[in-house]
Amino acid sequence: MSEISRIQVQMIKQPTKQSCVHACLSMVTGIPVGHIIKRFGSRPLSKNDELIVLTEMGIYPITLPVSVQPLMVLGNIFMVTVPSLNIKGGNHAVVVEVTQDMDINVYDPSPSEHYPVDAMQPSKNTERVMKSYSEITLLEPLSAEHRGTQERIKLYLDREKEKQNE
Repeated sequence: MSEISRIQVQMIKQPTKQSCVHACLSMVTGIPVGHIIKRFGSRPLSKNDELIVLTEMGIYPITLPVSVQPLMVLGNIFMVTVPSLNIKGGNHAVVVEVTQDMDINVYDPSPSEHYPVDAMQPSKNTERVMKSYSEITLLEPLSAEHRGTQERIKLYLDREKEKQNE
């Protein structure tokens, strides 16, 4: 687990074939992936769904032009759309952390063929080098004074319980 810009990333594997975005949202918000699936269903999530979850958790997503290289924004965390390694012609979501030391760490939720943690160094026969991406979104906390991750998770889960009890 790492912490950059007050966002903690914890590796989560996607439970279904089309729940990579659900898992990525779980990785950066700390909300259990099952809660996100229960709320939005197991269908692929829209950008609006992503925006709802991220902003509710105090994270502002900033979509960057594809021409911006992740190394240009050191010390940050991104959600990145990459070519799927498991669905021909499909897209896939991963979380990418770019450290101040210029290390690129990839958190790929795919339980089968996937991108390696070190973006350029596959170490297993199920790993592939990340050669391209079609969208990159910087994840920026809304304010420096924002609540801690555990408190945000508790507030989110409490709101979900209240909605179910209505």
